Amino acid sequence: MPQVNHNIIFGRIKNQVGFNLNGAVITTYPLNPIDLKDNVNIFDTPYDQNFEVYEFSNCGILLFYLKNIPNTKFWREAVRTSIKLGIENFLFIGSGKPIGESFRFDGSIILDHVNLSGDNPLIGENDSSFGVRFPDMSNLYDSELIRRIRKASLSTGTHLTEGLLLVPLKVEQRTELEEKVIDNGNITAISKDVYAGAISAKHACCKSAGVVFFREDLDIDIFNFIRGIFA
Repeated sequence: MPQVNHNIIFGRIKNQVGFNLNGAVITTYPLNPIDLKDNVNIFDTPYDQNFEVYEFSNCGILLFYLKNIPNTKFWREAVRTSIKLGIENFLFIGSGKPIGESFRFDGSIILDHVNLSGDNPLIGENDSSFGVRFPDMSNLYDSELIRRIRKASLSTGTHLTEGLLLVPLKVEQRTELEEKVIDNGNITAISKDVYAGAISAKHACCKSAGVVFFREDLDIDIFNFIRGIFA
């Protein structure tokens, strides 16, 4: 198994939105959930076709590319498997819809989220090997990683706004409560991506940050973007 260091890029990008993965090589070793309590084996058939795992050469960074993963447990267990491999810092990348003036940007840095989905990756029996039953979720998205994302976006020409992520019941249909939250808050993006990974990482006392991209025709040098964050 190669050296992983303490960084991981863990993302779910729908339709492979034009990201340039030059400089990455696909890993050849198997990744398995290691004695996870729920043991939703996301790396076994039929779910193994939903994953591609890349290692960035000479950077000690992994990228999990997830294709339309169906629920929060997959985010949680991928995070926990990564932690078992020695990962401590996470960047979660997702796709979503812009709100208001956010459509002018490529995506949004997530400063916090409002979860109205009715789902949560920590629902169920707690695995105390990762964290306590009711963890402190303040400062969920790490300020230092957010600062690095801002810097990397400038250096790579990636145009990002920043604000709150709304996690809805349904992405394509808004409830009355969701409309009120949008009207009253600094919501810049709607998505069911990112948040479950961030909660799972915080539960295990790991740092994370998140970016939600809006367009499917982006041409982003994701390798240099990532390297700029974790350099």
